[in-house]
Amino acid sequence: MNESERNAHSDSRHDQPDAPSSAAAADSASRRRALLRHLSLGAAVTAAGAPIRALAGYGGDKKHCFHKDDWKKTKCHATVSGCHSPISSLYDRDVPESPGKHCTYYRDRTKWPKDWQGYSYCKGWNNQPFRRDATFKELFNCSGGGYRDMTLRDIMNNQYDCDEKHWITACLNATLFGTQFSYEPYQVVQMYHDPFKRPAALYFFKNFQENYYS
Repeated sequence: MNESERNAHSDSRHDQPDAPSSAAAADSASRRRALLRHLSLGAAVTAAGAPIRALAGYGGDKKHCFHKDDWKKTKCHATVSGCHSPISSLYDRDVPESPGKHCTYYRDRTKWPKDWQGYSYCKGWNNQPFRRDATFKELFNCSGGGYRDMTLRDIMNNQYDCDEKHWITACLNATLFGTQFSYEPYQVVQMYHDPFKRPAALYFFKNFQENYYS
């Protein structure tokens, strides 16, 4: 090897980066551990500050109800499919109630929702408003026959022992309470038209959403 080759070989060795010392490696590992601890702490603080309802997968439209014969008023999910399932006591305080008046409450027309002209009305299919002289078949956009041919006024004033009375009450509650109620009027109508959902929906509205007499 001549002089120039030896110099080039020596220069190349000087150009290579130094291997990290054991102390530097330990310091780097320590910094990584500290960073991970900081990130874990931040995640824990964020989770602790988040609403329990959000952590439980609850949205703002989730509500609770209770069976009208349950003196304990056990909070259950205010849906047709969930009304038999109690809400965990860990987060039931964050779930608002879906209130509902009893069918006899609406015997008095002054208790009905009022439109801008002061007339009593109830929302039905497509959330359209109908006054008391409309028939059940108009409110629910269904075929006639029996109580379906009668007016809302007659059915509610006389409190006939019929399912139609409770379906009207569900629409009245949905109209009166708005977003506080478990379903919108048009959704009540949709369940009425669904033969698979109708029995369970009627049971839900009749037993879990007709709790208040005044």
